[in-house]
Amino acid sequence: MMKNKMIMWICLLSLLLATVLWYRIDFIKAFAQLREHITIMLALEIIFFTVLHFGNEPLRWWVIMRKRQDAPSLISLYHTASATALISYIFPARLGLPTRLIMAKNILDLDYIIASAVLIIDSCLLYGTWFLVGTAGGGLFMPEWNVKKPVILVIVIMVIVALLFVLVRLSQKDSHRFPWLSKYIGRFISVLNKVSVYVIVINVTLLLIDIYIYGVRHFLILSALGVECSLLKVISMVAISVFAGFISLMPLGLGGYDLSLALLLTIVGVPREAAIATPLINRISMISVGLVLGSISYSRLGITWDSLRKIKVNNTKDLP
Repeated sequence: MMKNKMIMWICLLSLLLATVLWYRIDFIKAFAQLREHITIMLALEIIFFTVLHFGNEPLRWWVIMRKRQDAPSLISLYHTASATALISYIFPARLGLPTRLIMAKNILDLDYIIASAVLIIDSCLLYGTWFLVGTAGGGLFMPEWNVKKPVILVIVIMVIVALLFVLVRLSQKDSHRFPWLSKYIGRFISVLNKVSVYVIVINVTLLLIDIYIYGVRHFLILSALGVECSLLKVISMVAISVFAGFISLMPLGLGGYDLSLALLLTIVGVPREAAIATPLINRISMISVGLVLGSISYSRLGITWDSLRKIKVNNTKDLP
C-alpha cells in the first residue's frame, strides 16, 4: 500500500515538475507580475475566501441532519470535514468519500447508513448545482457556443424544478409501505424523510454562495497577476472548470480543472502566463489552508498519526 502511494506521489510530482519546466518562461513572467501587483491586503483576502470554503460542506451536512436526535454539533462536523480534507491533500487519491464515511463513524459516531444517506443527498445537490451554474455560465459567456440566453434560462429552470420534484418525492417515501425493505434501507429513507423543500433550498443557496466564493478567490488571484476580468465571467469559467474536475475522476480534480480553466482564461483574452498560473496559485492556497486547518482539527479532535492509522471499519454490523 505504501509503495503504491509513493509511486502515486512520484508520478504527480514528476508531472508538476514537467509542466513547470515546459512553461518555465510563462511561470517566470507570472511570478514577475505577481511580485508587482500582490499586496498584503490582497493576499489576506485570498486566504480569507479560501478559509470560507472549508466551512461550507459541514454547514450543509448540519442543515440536512439538524432535526435528528443523533445529529452532531456544527463544530464537530467542521473539524471532521477539515480533518478529512487534510487526508485528501496528503494522499491525493479518490479517498474523499470513503474517508468521510469512516471519519463520520469513528469520530461523530454516526451510523454508516445515515452518513451514506447524507453524503448522497449532499453530493447530488453539489454536482447538480455546479453543473447548472457551469452550464448557464457557458451559455451566457462563451459566444462561440452560439446559445441564446433565454434558452439557457429555460433549461436551468426546468432542471432545477425536476431536481426539486425528485428530491421531494423521495423525501415523501414511507418505509412502512414497503415491508420488503430491509432495516438498512429503512434507515436510509428516514434521512430522506427529513429532506424538505426548505432543506433543499438552504443547501442549494449555500452551494451558490460557495461557488461565488470560488469565483471571488480566482478573481483576486487574477488581480494579483495584474489581470482585469469581469467577476461574473470568472465565476462562470470557474464553475465549468470545477465541474470538469469532478467528472475527470482524478484525485482533487487534477487535470480537468487545471487544463479547462487555463484554456477558458486564454479564450477570453487572459495572457497565457496568467492563465497557467491561476489554477496553480489556487491549488497552492487551497492545499496550504487545508493543511493548516486540518492540523488544527486533528489537534482539537485529539487524533494522532498512530490513532489515525488504526481507524478502520470495524463495526461491520452497521454495514448493509
